[in-house]
Amino acid sequence: MSPRVLVVGEALVDLVQTAEATQVHAGGSPLNVAYGLGRLGVPTELLTEFGDDAYGTLLARHLGAASVGVVRPAGGQRATSSATAVIGTDGAARYTFDVTSDLGRQPLTSRAPFIHTGSIAAMIQPSARSILELFASTANDAVLSYDPNIRPAVMGKWSKVRPAVDELIRHSHVVKMSDEDAAWLFPDLRQEAVIDHVLSLGASLVALTLGAHGCVIASPGARIHRPAKPTKVVDTVGAGDAFMSALLFAISSEVTVTPGSLASSSAVALASIADTALASAALTVARAGALPPTLHELLGSSSSFTSQR
Repeated sequence: MSPRVLVVGEALVDLVQTAEATQVHAGGSPLNVAYGLGRLGVPTELLTEFGDDAYGTLLARHLGAASVGVVRPAGGQRATSSATAVIGTDGAARYTFDVTSDLGRQPLTSRAPFIHTGSIAAMIQPSARSILELFASTANDAVLSYDPNIRPAVMGKWSKVRPAVDELIRHSHVVKMSDEDAAWLFPDLRQEAVIDHVLSLGASLVALTLGAHGCVIASPGARIHRPAKPTKVVDTVGAGDAFMSALLFAISSEVTVTPGSLASSSAVALASIADTALASAALTVARAGALPPTLHELLGSSSSFTSQR
């Protein structure tokens, strides 16, 4: 069965360090998004790379548990990439990385109606070049989604990252970023101006997450703020990715969605999409690690969303 959503980007292991112990979890923003979509019942494939080692076996089993298909380029990396996440007393995660990203020599192609990318693989070479070429060459009726998910420690200098992010946004219809991403990428702009900038580059829908303060979501014709769902924070690992996967779930559940229909989204439609994504994030931060909700859990907590699947 062809994927409803193709996710392209890194898969790695998170080594999560707390005051008590170090735990190993599957990680990487694209992997987390694909896994979240799979748990929500969306037919999903992840185009990625990881090694034929113990960590790679862990990643393959993790994705398989959510029925996510995995596509790996021939002759890929030998060792699986890793990120070390140190969890502070406030529950926030701070990362260091050991990552390589090469999606193969052949041009990337896909007929999936939704394609998502983000974070490290979209910014470091040679994978960044392959992803940009995929977005630039994909048919006009596909919905292209992008989450910058900035990691300065591995992506490099602002002077190189900022124009690369803008270029990917120009080819994207859905753009999600956190307030921290926005502050790093656009230090000279207020949050509302960041949204204006992203829309001016051609995005059809923009979601700016604000942590405990919810999110702002906008189309060219409507813009609203939605509050966060009440929750108890255990840690924030994977919260943004859970938001992203549920955002795509809500969008892709509309059978007739196109880049044009997204651009004409009303405030009511935006509120429904945002509330679904915020409910997913709230469920995720209430438990340790990047464990997004199942479809049953999400629908049980998000009364504003009516499934049309």
